[in-house]
Amino acid sequence: MPEPPASGDLGYSGFPVALFYLAPVHIDALTDHAAAMVFKNITKKNAVTREKGLAELLRMVDSAEIDVCDSAVLVCWLQLFPRLAIDASKAVRTLAVQTQTQYMEKYGPREFSRYLREALPPWLGALYDERSVAQAARSGLLRCFGDDADRVDTRVWAVFHEQIVQYCHAALVHETRASLADPRYESVEELVLKHNRVVTAATLMLARLVRLFNMRAFDLLSPTLLQLLVLLSADQLWDFLGLSLAAESASGPLLRALLGLAAEIFSVDTCAHVLPVAAALPDVRRVYKTVSKKVVKHVAVDAAPGPRAVYASAVGAVAEAFAALTAFSAAADASELRVKKNFWVLGGMRSFARLRAFLKMGPCGAGPGYYDALTRLFVLIEAAPVQLDDDFVFLDYASAD
Repeated sequence: MPEPPASGDLGYSGFPVALFYLAPVHIDALTDHAAAMVFKNITKKNAVTREKGLAELLRMVDSAEIDVCDSAVLVCWLQLFPRLAIDASKAVRTLAVQTQTQYMEKYGPREFSRYLREALPPWLGALYDERSVAQAARSGLLRCFGDDADRVDTRVWAVFHEQIVQYCHAALVHETRASLADPRYESVEELVLKHNRVVTAATLMLARLVRLFNMRAFDLLSPTLLQLLVLLSADQLWDFLGLSLAAESASGPLLRALLGLAAEIFSVDTCAHVLPVAAALPDVRRVYKTVSKKVVKHVAVDAAPGPRAVYASAVGAVAEAFAALTAFSAAADASELRVKKNFWVLGGMRSFARLRAFLKMGPCGAGPGYYDALTRLFVLIEAAPVQLDDDFVFLDYASAD
C-alpha cells in the first residue's frame, strides 16, 4: 500500500491553510477596508501590533462591525487562526481562541461546523497550552458545543480524527523550528520555546487520539491508519526525545509527552493482548522498532544539570514507557503482528547501560505509579529472552550476588 504524501496543508475547503509563518493569507480579496486593515495588523511581525489587531478584530466581531459570513473574511480568519493559536505571545494565543469562539457563535455554530476541519485541530491544540490559554480554549469549546463536556472531550475528537492526525503530522514532521517563526524577529530562546510548545501539544493530541481509539470511542479509517503509521514510525517524531534532553532545548513536558505516547501505543491489557491501535496499524512492528531504537538512543541520564533535572522530572514516565515497551513483545498476539525481538534487543548495545542509569536515578519524588511500573518491569525483564552479560548481572535473579 503506497504511503500518503507528506504535506503541511491543513485546508479542506478549497484554500490553503498552514502553520508555516510565510503561508499565504488572502487579504487582497477583502473588500471591506476596515477588515483589511485589521488583518494586515494581525500579520505584522511585532507581537504588540498583532495583539492590538486581534483585540480590535474581536471587538469588531462582537459588535457586528465586520461581516463574519463574508467569504473573504472567513478565509482570512481560517488561514490565520492556526498560526495565531501557536504564536510566541501568550496574549495573542489567548485572543486567538477567544476570537475563534466569538466568530463561531456569530456565524452560527451549526453553520460554522463545515469549517471545523480547519479550525478545530489548532483549537484543540490550545487545550495543551499554558493554563490561561487552555482555560480560554476549553471555555470557548464548551460555549460553542452546548456546554456538552462529552462532545468536547470525546465526540469531536472522533468526528475530526482525520484532520487531527493531519495537523499533528504537520506540526511534528512537516514543520520545523525555522518554519514556525521568522528568526529575524524572534530570539533563539523564543524560537525554541515556541517549537517545544507546538511539538508537545501535538504529541499530547496524538496520545489522546490513540487513547480514545484504544477505548473504542471510534474507528480509524484505512487512509488515516496509514498516515498514523507514517507519523508514528517517523524518525523526526522520536528524535524529539533527544531535543527534550538537549541542554539548549531541555523540556520536561515534551519528554513526558513522548514517553506517554509510547506507553499508549504499546501497553497491553490485563490478558496480555495488545490494545486496538497496535492491532489496527498496518505495520506496528515498524513503529515498535523505530521507537525502541530512539528511546534507547535518546533517553539517557546527562551529567549537565539542566537535562539531568528534566530526566529526573520524568522518571515516572520513563518507568511506564520501559514497562510498556518490554511487555509489548511478550504480548499474547505479538507473533501475529510479526514482533519477534524485544525492546532491549532492538535498542542495541546501549540498552542495559540506559536501564542501569535509570535505576541509579531512583524515584526522584515520583508517585506510587513509579514503583508499580518498576515492579512490572523487573518481572517482564526476568521473563524476557534477554542474554545476560557483565553489564546486566544485577538483573540475574539466579546469581549468588
